[in-house]
Amino acid sequence: MYKSAQDRKIFQSLSEEERRSQRKSISVQKIAGLISSNIEKRRKYFLNEVLGQEEIWTSFAPDDNIDGWYDPKHGVNVVPVWPNKEFCEQFSLTKEKGWRCVPIPLVDWIDIVSPEIESAGNQIAMFPIDNQDYEIIAPEVLLDEWENEWKRFVKYQLEFGGLSTKTK
Repeated sequence: MYKSAQDRKIFQSLSEEERRSQRKSISVQKIAGLISSNIEKRRKYFLNEVLGQEEIWTSFAPDDNIDGWYDPKHGVNVVPVWPNKEFCEQFSLTKEKGWRCVPIPLVDWIDIVSPEIESAGNQIAMFPIDNQDYEIIAPEVLLDEWENEWKRFVKYQLEFGGLSTKTK
């Protein structure tokens, strides 16, 4: 299962407040570029960005529950997720009265939210964009994808980026 860099004692993770204070806004050009990009480019950005920020964005319905919609094309209920607040806010569903975009720490998503989505028989709508196709993925497959990305990142950093497995 996923563990943060701090849990793995590779490097000190930042608190949620520290991460958010250091995060720069996404440029209008980057937003436009990703909105007009294909599913595969959005997928790669999504996986890397969520791991880097250690949080995932989703939409809460007016009753303060994570909610989504029925996707008739695929015949499943989906819960939408985005890599950043800016993309969540651009999606038309989140503009409905009472809906709001909410960040969830990645560790909470993995340990609590994803199992609940899976047990309800729902799927994940990864990085949906209005009027474009989006990828639907099973919650457990998304966890596997993050684990694979995490392993690639750590391997690269250990080989080329100067990360050390030594703890302070």
